[in-house]
Amino acid sequence: MIYGGLHVASHQEILTTEHEHYSTHNCLAFRLRQHGTQVRKLRLFDKPGDVSTDRVLSVIDRSIRPETRVLGMTWVHSGSGVKLPVGAIGELYLTPTFATFSRNEDFGTIMTPGGYHAFEHRWALGEAFKLHLELGKADVQARIHQLNDYLKARLAEHRAVELVTPVSREFSAGFTFFRIKDRDPDAVAAYLNANKVMVDAVDRDAGPVIRFAPSLLNDEQQVDRAMALLRTQIG
Repeated sequence: MIYGGLHVASHQEILTTEHEHYSTHNCLAFRLRQHGTQVRKLRLFDKPGDVSTDRVLSVIDRSIRPETRVLGMTWVHSGSGVKLPVGAIGELYLTPTFATFSRNEDFGTIMTPGGYHAFEHRWALGEAFKLHLELGKADVQARIHQLNDYLKARLAEHRAVELVTPVSREFSAGFTFFRIKDRDPDAVAAYLNANKVMVDAVDRDAGPVIRFAPSLLNDEQQVDRAMALLRTQIG
């Protein structure tokens, strides 16, 4: 919706990355066809494991031009698990704009927290925030990182497994992506799902890969069970 509704003049451009979700790529392709909107895509890293703040900032900094109207990108990539340093990116050029209910003469008056809502998600938000506050937000974040760190270490035990998501917590979040040499990710994901391990196969950006997402609902024993099942697929 945001990309589709942006006002971009014919001499201006939207700057994004090669690592976006296909919905972003499709939306920008439609804009190009319908309005002739200029779109440029940056490659922020060659391999997810090689991502660095210096490289990301350097690529973005030298790519922003006077005609660049919009810089848009995803914080955590759903095709590799890479988490971008958005705070550092924002400090390059951007000035924050906040939504407001105040009366004004510019377009900011329509940029208010309104629109249509997914009510089943909204109804659950209160309890979700309550749980996070009771547990402690920092503890929640640390626990999710801890489980993903544990999973990455277990995956690294197998030479046939290629870990795609960066090991560093600075550049990763609650996703862990990997692939197995000479194995079809869809077949591996189907086998794990059939054994009540919820994963999926993704074929975009760094794909084809298999995606795990250990969360507060999981523990190390469940990760061990998933790895025991995965071991039968490694050979």
